[in-house]
Amino acid sequence: MSARGLRLMTLVDVRVGLLLQNARQILNIVRGAFPRLSFSEAETLDDCTLAMSAGETLSCLWFDAASLVDVPSHIDTAAALHALTRFSKHAQDVMSSTASNYNLSRLGIGIGLAALATVAGTATVSTALLETQATGLWISLVFTAYGIMMFATSYVEEEQHFWYWASSSWLGWLLLKRRNAATLPGSWELWFAASLLVLLRIVRAWNQTGQKHAGEPDIARTFLPAHNILLWLLVLVTYLDVIQRLSRRALPWASRHLATAASLALGIAALGFKVAFTKADAPELLEGLGYLCVRPFEQASLVAQARAIFTGIAIMTVLTSFPAVYQRVRGGRESKDISRPVHDLFTLFFLTQSRATNVPLFLLFEVQYQALDSLRLSGIDLTLTSLLFQHVSFFAFGGSNAISSIDLSNAYNGIDGYNVVAVGVLTFCGNWAGPLWWTSATALLLSRRDKQHQKWIRHLSLLSTFVSSSLLFVMLACTALRAHLFIWTVFSPKYLYSIAWSMGQHLCINIGYGSLLFWISSWQIGAQ
Repeated sequence: MSARGLRLMTLVDVRVGLLLQNARQILNIVRGAFPRLSFSEAETLDDCTLAMSAGETLSCLWFDAASLVDVPSHIDTAAALHALTRFSKHAQDVMSSTASNYNLSRLGIGIGLAALATVAGTATVSTALLETQATGLWISLVFTAYGIMMFATSYVEEEQHFWYWASSSWLGWLLLKRRNAATLPGSWELWFAASLLVLLRIVRAWNQTGQKHAGEPDIARTFLPAHNILLWLLVLVTYLDVIQRLSRRALPWASRHLATAASLALGIAALGFKVAFTKADAPELLEGLGYLCVRPFEQASLVAQARAIFTGIAIMTVLTSFPAVYQRVRGGRESKDISRPVHDLFTLFFLTQSRATNVPLFLLFEVQYQALDSLRLSGIDLTLTSLLFQHVSFFAFGGSNAISSIDLSNAYNGIDGYNVVAVGVLTFCGNWAGPLWWTSATALLLSRRDKQHQKWIRHLSLLSTFVSSSLLFVMLACTALRAHLFIWTVFSPKYLYSIAWSMGQHLCINIGYGSLLFWISSWQIGAQ
């Protein structure tokens, strides 16, 4: 035989050997997926596609391929290459289709229900969207663009940029609308709109999140730790801002001195806990500032301090609300607005559930709230702004669509053992503190515009339509891309986050807590 013929035979043998090695590696994976099937003995079929299941088909194909290479000296090279290639390709197709264990029938039901909810919601809010053409167009663009984005892995991983740019564009539009406004002396509305853009830029730079830019310099992880004196000055100002608002509005039935003393005591306790917790969790933030740790807070356990703060917030909320509730039950109307002090008390709770480096964000949110209040936006404008700011604040706190970004640092505040319900609630409040705050703030803003419940219903209808449409697109993406390489690392976590947004943030907070706060604000008939 010629040298060229020997080289060809050697090349063919190498190809068979490589394909056989590759097929055996794939076989090990297939065995893990189909543990009940025997791949050493299979029923011989003239056509393996006649097998009852995908696993039986693979078993048949492997048996055919193995029988052709069992005797190395009598290998039908062409048949062996064909059989091994056929098994490998079919195994790849089967394993790709079983890459996720989604229950497609239930997913289909969910898609159908979400589609019905989206259609019903769109029909409900269509009149409002048509009445406000410009804002209606903005809302339609946000809803549609967000849904389309769910089919791209990179956009899901970097979702924060969608909300950052959407919010910047929307605030830019508000700025343009008020460029020639003269409804306030000196056209202050223009400056309020401009300040919102500046504050949004600062909020965007607070925490670098996502995948592409994770670890790059930001305010919370780079600037503030290097300037810890500035950090604690901002933290102090944030707590003092909440305390001074509580001292003016909380406990409306009590004297001003008693309300101030109670607010100051609760605020100092909360601030002391934040310092003590930071010393235990991130002592580098207190480097050179050990004098901030007051001895009583150092000696008391963190669990006891957290419980005392939660109890104090609860008691003060009850004492603030009780006179108004009692008056309401008796058929009267309360002349003092208790919705704002309730909001401030919940703000104190959100501060407790946030990292020290994120606490100053609430000060920025309060300035944004005051600017929005001065702009006198319409109800539908406030709804879109609330939707945008809820998502912006979530990512500004360091959140993302990755499970690894869940912050558990405040999940055990006040808990000395594992309690699945309490830990779950505290984890949610810690990670969604920004969206929770903006839900509360939106209820206050809408109640100051118009206390008609129809306005609040329209607000919830728009938010519900977004939630149902986003769920629809997320489930469609998970179904269509269930064989995608990143189904477990990108799309499935996004699916879980969508459930948290819809069930936790929207159902419990927007509809539950927000409606309660709006209802309470409707009791007011006098000036604040």
